[in-house]
Amino acid sequence: MNKLMNIAMVAVLLPVVSFADAPTNTYVVPAGGSTPTAPYDTWATAANEIRTAADAVATHGLVTIVSGDYSGEAKPMTPKQAVEMKIVDAVGSADPGTIMARSSLFGFNVPNTDPDCHALTISKGTIKLPTATSNLFSDGAADDGTSFSGAKTNFRMTFTGSETLLDLSGKGFYCGYHADGDRIRFSDNAKMTVKNLFIGMTSAVAKNTKVIVDSGASVSATEKTTIGDVTTGCSLTVSNATFSTPTLTVGATDTTVRNHRVTVCGSTDATLKISNTLTLCNDSTLEMNMSAAPLTGYSSGKGLVYAANVSCNSNSTFQITGLETLAQRLEEAGQKTFSAYALFKYGGTGAPLVIGDGTLARLKESVAAVPGFSVSVGTHIQLKWVWPPKPHTFVVPEGTEGVVPTERYLTWATASTNILLAVQQTAANGLVTITNGTYSADAKLVDSRAVNLEVVDYENPTGAGEATVGYTFFWNAVANPTDDPNVNSVTLAKGTFNCRGSNDGVFVDYARNGSAGTMMNARFTVAGENTVLDTLTKPLYIGFMMKGIRATVTDMAQLKTGTIYIGQSGNSGNSGLTVANGGSVSNASQIHVGEECAGCYLTVSNGTLASGSISLDKTAQAHGVVATISGSNSVVTCSSSFTATGNSKLRFNVADAPLAGYVAVPLSVKSLNFAEGSALEIVGADGLLARMAEADVGYVKL
Repeated sequence: MNKLMNIAMVAVLLPVVSFADAPTNTYVVPAGGSTPTAPYDTWATAANEIRTAADAVATHGLVTIVSGDYSGEAKPMTPKQAVEMKIVDAVGSADPGTIMARSSLFGFNVPNTDPDCHALTISKGTIKLPTATSNLFSDGAADDGTSFSGAKTNFRMTFTGSETLLDLSGKGFYCGYHADGDRIRFSDNAKMTVKNLFIGMTSAVAKNTKVIVDSGASVSATEKTTIGDVTTGCSLTVSNATFSTPTLTVGATDTTVRNHRVTVCGSTDATLKISNTLTLCNDSTLEMNMSAAPLTGYSSGKGLVYAANVSCNSNSTFQITGLETLAQRLEEAGQKTFSAYALFKYGGTGAPLVIGDGTLARLKESVAAVPGFSVSVGTHIQLKWVWPPKPHTFVVPEGTEGVVPTERYLTWATASTNILLAVQQTAANGLVTITNGTYSADAKLVDSRAVNLEVVDYENPTGAGEATVGYTFFWNAVANPTDDPNVNSVTLAKGTFNCRGSNDGVFVDYARNGSAGTMMNARFTVAGENTVLDTLTKPLYIGFMMKGIRATVTDMAQLKTGTIYIGQSGNSGNSGLTVANGGSVSNASQIHVGEECAGCYLTVSNGTLASGSISLDKTAQAHGVVATISGSNSVVTCSSSFTATGNSKLRFNVADAPLAGYVAVPLSVKSLNFAEGSALEIVGADGLLARMAEADVGYVKL
């Protein structure tokens, strides 16, 4: 008994071997050409219906179909599993053939997220429709004849290979009719000819339909192409392929948000050709993706998109994407510039492209957000790129061992030997690190951008160094009427800068190319306790030929200089010097403020300034020159005289004066001279009284 039980148990545990495993190849011939016998894996036993052979083949198996008319089949040709189909002209032949298909391709109303389900690949041959059939549907009806009712079936159909053609001449193709998520792809030189192409149409449930044309494939719609009239989330992508149509309408004309998209990309020219009108409705998007663009740009007069006419409302969007990837490729190739002349070409009668209000502005803004890129719009959209500056560059003296200067100057090993060249390769608000040495070729130091300069010890880059540099800081300065801090701003942030100067001195600014008298609004800052600007006793000109030059010595930094001229000529008004927050100015033999121009100033706020003499408005031309001393511990020392002429003012601002009185006298001067019209002012009393009241202090002696 036990023995029998053991035998029975062994029998139960033995593996079950199926003799009905699906074949990897099945065959189809027209009726009368075979004796159909499952599993249809020979020509002699081939099925007479496409669907029968497709249901019998294994997942990813191959169904080979002989030319014929299969349009009368009861069910759509696609099974539940992923299969490949080839159409040949005869039994045993490898040449492409032609079949007549029924009007619906997919037939299973089964929710799906599996790429091995509901996937059909046509890799050879031509598919046509019978003369009496007017349209082909990717998902016309389920096997049982019912509607798909919006089921997310995610049908995938791919036409691939140069011998593959979907010939719908004079007929329409509904890609996405009732099901959600249809995806139809033409790839690897496959072709489709169709009269009207509809992507996600007629039913609101047929959403998220995608048509992809790539890798040399071509699609030609001879009458029109429409994407998503009542659906949402549909798209057309053309990549290194050709898509042509007289009209392309994206979205519906109502106000409903549809989120449809057309994307064109790749390295070939004129991939989307619209011989009549491109219409973008509501929030539809035309995207031109440049990630794979040719580094030489597109052919002259060609581009990714051509449209004879354009109609876009204000909510539509033109996008140029993939710019970060393109920039990386350009930099890796060492390319300095790039231009796509006619990324989008408009075929209007010479008039500039006009699309919805704000659409072009948004396009330009989004492109400009990627460093180095800009876009211009006329009868075409042109994209340009210039090698963008980097945030940190390096400079060493000429002849430094082991250094090979290489443009971009991004490491010590590839550092520049010219400060100005490194500055020109540095991004706005970036840092130029200079090592010890003398830079004899650098008469001019700074271009028109915000930049920080530091001098470090080459052997110990964390420590401050000392360098002898040129004599002009702002040389290529540009007009800055809006006072943008990212323009014409220089900060000496670490180390000692010995400025050897020209025969006349050291210049914070110098006019160039007719820029004399232009409002530069330049900021020149010496900052940090390890930072020194030393003009080696030569004069320092702050505002020599250009207006609005503002110098600041702050945060324990030092300025050592000879005579200081602030606003030296009639072209350099509104210039000034501020010494603040522990900054100091020493060795100045004289300071002249507003000698020949208006609006100049000298301000000392919790800083130290020592000079032989100070003169305000020396030529007495009523220029409104002001010298201000403020804060709780400012010290101004004149070993000779302080002179105010014209309508200039010496102003003490006591708003932040110490309530216990000054420890050091704010102004020490041997001779104080005020000409008629000039004045000594004390301001800030209200602020001082408010602080006294808050601290319950009855009086302050200053």
